Amino acid sequence: MFERAQMDPLEQRMIEIGLVLAIKRGRQHSGLVDDLVAEAAAARSKGVSGPTELATDVLMQALQQLWEVGWQPLDSIHAVRRQAPRLEPLALAAVSEEARRSSAALRAPDGWLDQLDELFQLDEDVEAIAPAPEPEVGLFEIEVEDQEGPEPLTTKPWSAIDMQSEAGRTLRDAWLDVLRLIGILCYQPDMPKLLPPPSKWSRRHRQNGERQTTGAHNAKILGRIRNLLAKAEATPYAAEAEALTAKAQDLMTRHSIDEALLQGENEKIAIQSTRIHIVAPYASAKVQLLHHIGEANRVRVVWSKELAIATVVGTPVDVRQVEMLFTSLLVQATHAMLEEGGSQSGGHDRSSSFRKSFLLAYAVRIGERLVEADAQATAAEAKAHGRDLVPMFARQAEAVESEFDRLFPRLGKSGTYSVNPRGWDAGRRAADRAQF
Repeated sequence: MFERAQMDPLEQRMIEIGLVLAIKRGRQHSGLVDDLVAEAAAARSKGVSGPTELATDVLMQALQQLWEVGWQPLDSIHAVRRQAPRLEPLALAAVSEEARRSSAALRAPDGWLDQLDELFQLDEDVEAIAPAPEPEVGLFEIEVEDQEGPEPLTTKPWSAIDMQSEAGRTLRDAWLDVLRLIGILCYQPDMPKLLPPPSKWSRRHRQNGERQTTGAHNAKILGRIRNLLAKAEATPYAAEAEALTAKAQDLMTRHSIDEALLQGENEKIAIQSTRIHIVAPYASAKVQLLHHIGEANRVRVVWSKELAIATVVGTPVDVRQVEMLFTSLLVQATHAMLEEGGSQSGGHDRSSSFRKSFLLAYAVRIGERLVEADAQATAAEAKAHGRDLVPMFARQAEAVESEFDRLFPRLGKSGTYSVNPRGWDAGRRAADRAQF
């Protein structure tokens, strides 16, 4: 994946060692790493950064190359969490530094900034790992104690090697960490471009970091849906959770129809694509739940088993709502699975086959019930508006299919699953209690 003309031989060595670390974890890299560490130590003894500074630059270039082949900030962290979870803080700091270098806060599209916001709000230690912003006149003021006249404020450049060393890693282990992260980033395959990469960002900076915002009406409806789903997750009573989830699906359908009706018949339908990262265990069963939720809400889903990433394609309203419903129902399904397994004597109902089959059956049955709830809400909306909604949905489906085919021109089909009968029956019973 990593390609650039006239690459420095030392850069090439770092990438090659990193790929070995990321893929094989063999011992053949040992002497090469020792040579790099010796070169770095010798350079520092002469007062120059040398390989240490270059390692940070190569890491930045690996991220920049990744963005150019379709990856986004959340995708990169997801990959690191799966392959080397201990390196997640380093990866987060690297993403933060690359965003600073590329002026992402002022140039990136809103979807990109939303991901940066999510990453650094989720990480409690982000202030410790994110590089300090370079001071700019007019943005903020810094008070410095006046001793013998004003001194210029200097910010030490962020260094990946130094970060690991300061975290207590030996110099050799710090190099191993950074090189392995470089290798992980360089080894990833291309993905469809869902957002413009940095090379396509406008050079015109936003005014005061302005961001597009959801309209007040949309925000209110989405807030109501979130509240219903949050209550469904929190309640210990199954019947209450079922009623709240059903109400959320009803609101989602009505909101989707209202948004579609606002568009003129000749107006181009906006289609959005986003990625959802599926976490083990039972990833294939979890993505089946996402598929059935998407199917009930006019959203297409494609699954990359290799990357554990699902891509959803639909109208912006439908995509946002599917994300919310999937998150909530996954929590509810997990609670129901653990409760069902714990209610039986013995360990059979806690087996992997039971739990996977439970989630698969839950996904299928929930999908059936969501389709029923969607049909009821659609009929009610058609009656309320006094018009046939089928042509509108057909036009929307055509736009979704067109974008889906553009992004994924060549797709295979997933295989069949063998199931645990007890888990399957228990999963359907749990989904039946939803009474959509």
